[in-house]
Amino acid sequence: ALTFDGRSSYLETQVTRNLEAKDVTVEMWINPSASGQDMTLFSHGDETNALELTLAKDNTLKVRIGELEYTSKTLDVKLDEWRHVAMTYRAANQQLSVGRSIRGGNYFAGQMHEARIWTKVVEMADLIANSLRIYTGREAGLLAYYRMNEGKGDMVTDKSQGATAYMYGATWSTQDGKSLSFNGKDAIAVVNSSR
Repeated sequence: ALTFDGRSSYLETQVTRNLEAKDVTVEMWINPSASGQDMTLFSHGDETNALELTLAKDNTLKVRIGELEYTSKTLDVKLDEWRHVAMTYRAANQQLSVGRSIRGGNYFAGQMHEARIWTKVVEMADLIANSLRIYTGREAGLLAYYRMNEGKGDMVTDKSQGATAYMYGATWSTQDGKSLSFNGKDAIAVVNSSR
């Protein structure tokens, strides 16, 4: 996962993607660390014609298509709690940006993991059923797949078509978990098993 500071950190590809006349689905896991501000999760296009997905300060998802804006019902998004979010749309054009608006500002604050961009509409049932799935990157219609699991460096690898996203201020974060440390001399671990 990556941590975004909500002030100036974001990802941006150096590859221009043409999404004109194509169906698009954007999905990702987010773990917000701030509230009370609009935070752009995905942005594509340019200042005058953008396709954007924003977690709004009123706990709604907003989709902006050029000058048009669509708002979801109020969501139960909590701070420091992972949530899978997605949007579907048909068509746009230009560069991809994750974690900020292509028009500048509205930076995301929190963690993000497993961002996927599809050139098709993925149905709600499939989004839910596959939200925890780890893809190979070779699935039909998968335009960009950023697992965000590299853990080091200043870029995120696109597992589908190689459009590396460069990190601007975002940092790697490791998830809380359990691990053992061995000193290499006399440390051992004993695991109780019923087998």
